[in-house]
Amino acid sequence: SASVDKTVRMWKLGHHECLKIFTHTNYVTCVEFNPVDDNYFISGSIDGKVRIWDVH
Repeated sequence: SASVDKTVRMWKLGHHECLKIFTHTNYVTCVEFNPVDDNYFISGSIDGKVRIWDVH
């Protein structure tokens, strides 16, 4: 999930457990997993910054 709390949170599906938190310096507006390798995703924030993350 992406949020105005400046974080991307990775959740365990079907549970209320947050597995990992990734932080930005501003509101996070979008998240997209890599369609070829789901170990990576990108997130973008309202200040125009885009980050590439490794889920591990």
